[in-house]
Amino acid sequence: MEDKLKNLKEKMNSTLLKDLNFNDRRQKNVLREIKSEKPLLIKKSSLFRTKTWRFALSTVFTTSLLLILSLFVADQLEQADKSDRNTAKTVVNNKSNVIESIKDESKVWRDLSSAGDLKNPDFATNVREWVPQTLERLEQPVPSRYPGAGMDEGYDIYLKAEMLRDMLGPHIRVEGEDLNKDFQNIQTLISYIGHHQYVRTAHIDSYGNAKEKTEYMDEWKPADDTLFQAFENIKHLLHDIDVAINKDGRGKTYGVSHQLDGEKVKEFERFMYGSNKVEQ
Repeated sequence: MEDKLKNLKEKMNSTLLKDLNFNDRRQKNVLREIKSEKPLLIKKSSLFRTKTWRFALSTVFTTSLLLILSLFVADQLEQADKSDRNTAKTVVNNKSNVIESIKDESKVWRDLSSAGDLKNPDFATNVREWVPQTLERLEQPVPSRYPGAGMDEGYDIYLKAEMLRDMLGPHIRVEGEDLNKDFQNIQTLISYIGHHQYVRTAHIDSYGNAKEKTEYMDEWKPADDTLFQAFENIKHLLHDIDVAINKDGRGKTYGVSHQLDGEKVKEFERFMYGSNKVEQ
């Protein structure tokens, strides 16, 4: 290095730089430039460090955010999977309960009874009171005003059935699968009794006009056992209905009510829809 610096001035003089004079003014200019560039270098270095720090911080923040989001999504997916499994398990475990609930729907009922256009009805206009009240009426003996009183109970049964016909449907009504079946069976028995009275009197008037003409009572055909059985069936069914709706199903029954899942319902209905028909 020292060898290269030997005779530097002579070598410089042999170049285009020989006329340059590095006087005091130029020296000051060089110093000024040096001083002015140093802060610039520091500024650039500081700026570089700031940008590097910000980039690193941004990277860390973004990575952390992505990690948190990933954990959140994974947790939500796990919770959803657990919820689906629990729901499926609940459906399986409650299968029998659902079936039982559906079965019990047939026992739900609602009273739709009303007085209608009657101002002073002589009967209760709600089912809970009407049933026991009607049972009491059906048990009343044959009125003495009938000709041959006590000798033609068939006609008394017919009139009581017609009394029921005037109340059931127009005023006494229920809504409910099984209880409605019971009331329909009562109406069927009422129709059966009405037809029986027609058969007893049809030879007098084929249009049915003699059904209530008691002056021809001596000419009526005798009432047969099916009439009395139909009447007893009405009373038995009303009794079971009373136990079902007024006594929570507790008490002795005849087993003929759908509402109570009576064990004799099929036998009871065979009487109405089977071979026991009135011959004309």
